[in-house]
Amino acid sequence: MKRKWISLLICAFMVTGLSACGGQGEAKDDRNDIEAEKNETDEKEEGEPVELVTSWWGSQIRNERFISCFDLYTEQNQGVSIETQTSSFDDYFVTLSAAAAGGTLPDLMMSQSDYMAPYVNAGQLLDLTPYIESGALDVSNVSKAVLDTGRMGDGIYGITAGTAALSMVYNKTLLDDLGIEIKDFMTIDDFTSICKKVFDETGVKTFLIGPCDGMEMMLRSEGKVLFEDGRLGVDSWEELLPYWELLEQGNEEGWLLDYSVRIGRTALEEDPLINFTSPETQSWCATYNSNQMAALQAAAPEGLKLGITTRPSDDAKKSNYVRQSMCWTVSAASQHIDETIALLNWWLNNEEPNDIIKGEPGVPASAVIAEHVAEGLDETSSMIFNYITNVVAPNSSPANPAPPSGVSQIRDGLMEDINEKVYYGEYTPEQAAKELFEQGNKILQEAKE
Repeated sequence: MKRKWISLLICAFMVTGLSACGGQGEAKDDRNDIEAEKNETDEKEEGEPVELVTSWWGSQIRNERFISCFDLYTEQNQGVSIETQTSSFDDYFVTLSAAAAGGTLPDLMMSQSDYMAPYVNAGQLLDLTPYIESGALDVSNVSKAVLDTGRMGDGIYGITAGTAALSMVYNKTLLDDLGIEIKDFMTIDDFTSICKKVFDETGVKTFLIGPCDGMEMMLRSEGKVLFEDGRLGVDSWEELLPYWELLEQGNEEGWLLDYSVRIGRTALEEDPLINFTSPETQSWCATYNSNQMAALQAAAPEGLKLGITTRPSDDAKKSNYVRQSMCWTVSAASQHIDETIALLNWWLNNEEPNDIIKGEPGVPASAVIAEHVAEGLDETSSMIFNYITNVVAPNSSPANPAPPSGVSQIRDGLMEDINEKVYYGEYTPEQAAKELFEQGNKILQEAKE
């Protein structure tokens, strides 16, 4: 459509030039022919069906709500059909990478700031700035801080689907029975004391925070970040020791859940917090983004009540931050960019889809929609909204900058391999810290070059 308009404008300029040299009647006839051609083209294109492809990862509850939203959109927009593609988080970016390599990225796709850099650098994601400036994508009710979570360089490549915060979800039923009260902003020592007490009294163990998030929380409490452009954000391997020492402590005291219990459990519904057969296969806590608590509670056995709190840190205000739980991005190669932007704008600013979603991906980016959604939330969702707005937001620091290229290779590869070796006693904390320092810096430096 855009190319045809350009051609028509060129023709119009040519006609204007000819009219200066020749008769005005001929120019008028030509303009009438152009206008007729334009109207004919508009009618033809407006009648053509539009097929959009969307993709995301998540639990069954998310899938059901998202699909219902897209079904509603197609009902309200005749001629538009939407193909939905879903998978688990572990599989999602592998599938997306393959689609990018084959030139078949979905029109509208879920992402996270941690994973966007390679696609932005390859020119595969659409810079949304022109559509924001034109008003086609209305962000007038989105704060600059929230909007900037999708910014990379000078462009905005993602629109937050929901804001969330790092959290620790715990078995409140079990801890209430033991007389253990969980308070927000627990320190590392507070946390390990609870781990030991729960294990000593029930045999129930603890699955520790993943190495990347766990280490990041510890470093943020000291005013540092784990990843910088071309290097790790530390000057020595000793600064990476505390997380690995925590794993070693859990092994020695017996409360650390065996690594093999978690292997193969890729779906949220399979987490040892809610899916277990004995104390040896059960964890009293799990670490997730706050928005994932709703799906955990929905999948929990009858009678198991969950609670939510901050992850352990020795300086909660420095460690905690409000983050983008996920964001919507648009393929730069989409054949239906305008229609995809319209769908994204509807999702962002319309009450109807958000009444279906009920804040499942997190607090909506639009402050107006967030206020509307909060009025009709169930108990669990209200707990999540309260956690973000009243616990974390007033006691947090700015989120880290978008991670540089190479981070996914470290987080999903190197750190997980090292983590497993520490769990099984193949590495000491010192060996783990040294390998991460040496190999992590090498990977980030090579990615920058």
